[in-house]
Amino acid sequence: MLHVLYGGDELGTAEGVAGLAARLTAEQGTLTRLDGSSISWVRLREACAAVSLFGERQVLVVRDLLATWSARAEGGSTKAAGSKPTPAEFAAFAGSLPDTTELVLHEGDLAPTNRYIKELAGIAAAVAHSQAFQMPKDPGARAAWTAQKLRELIESRGASIEGRAVQALAQRVGGDLLQASQEIDKLIAFTAPLYGITLADVELLVADVSEIRAYELADAVTSKQAARVVDLTDRLLADGQAPEQLLAVVGGRIRDLSLLASARAEGVSSDRVATAAGWQAWRLRQLERSLGSFTRSELIRAQEVLVVTDLALKTRPTHERSVVALLAVLAIAQRAEPRALTAAFAY
Repeated sequence: MLHVLYGGDELGTAEGVAGLAARLTAEQGTLTRLDGSSISWVRLREACAAVSLFGERQVLVVRDLLATWSARAEGGSTKAAGSKPTPAEFAAFAGSLPDTTELVLHEGDLAPTNRYIKELAGIAAAVAHSQAFQMPKDPGARAAWTAQKLRELIESRGASIEGRAVQALAQRVGGDLLQASQEIDKLIAFTAPLYGITLADVELLVADVSEIRAYELADAVTSKQAARVVDLTDRLLADGQAPEQLLAVVGGRIRDLSLLASARAEGVSSDRVATAAGWQAWRLRQLERSLGSFTRSELIRAQEVLVVTDLALKTRPTHERSVVALLAVLAIAQRAEPRALTAAFAY
């Protein structure tokens, strides 16, 4: 049988997969984990057709298989696209799985329009079962949902948390409950033996994931990782980050790179620039690596994009601001000409 567990609630999905795998292997079952991003379609079929020598049933848990196939369908090469089945072919394959094989797909937040999920929804429940672990889409509802989940996690582990502390924790983990679970363990250990978590404890021990991701976004932009730029921008905006905040981080990175590039052109040493700018040694090394991915003209274009975007954020309707920010960071990542953005923002 095929089992598909997916959704934006990564902790719920992970716990669901773990519980299902434990139940399926409880009696004479063996467990094998596979990576969906590297296993071929042929290899997957071979693994599903194999007979375990150590149990009556084999359970195969594959991570991000449908996500990998869907990504190839959107932008992969012809060769890559040929290494996966069509949704109809995979649905037919699900119906032909041996009785001794349980195929569990551990997926992330697949789109509602995902063709594999839609195709699997049309076959019998005895052949394929799907379960979605979703988070609320509305930022306000998501914040309340996250806070409630965090409180439940903490109480299930024999601890308690103040109201302001749980709100601060929810803000700092940004809806990433897998990360939150680890942070909760750290907080509980720190507050032993009373196990009462306060706001001061959260502020002391838990880093703000939105700030971390914002710097990850700047890293992705400077290294031309367009797909990661789109993903991080979407996550940060969904977590409540304002478009201006994201552009401030990216703009700060472009400013630092421009400063370093100008210093090199004028024969000023990098160490002298770092001292004047207050950069630590690791920061200077990071900027020197990133500078290699830009030409002087590309840095100038990036600055022009930021100027054009600043004007657009001040003049376009409120509901368009997220789109403006996404187009801007993507344009910088792809080293695009600002003229295209000017035309887009002026429609």
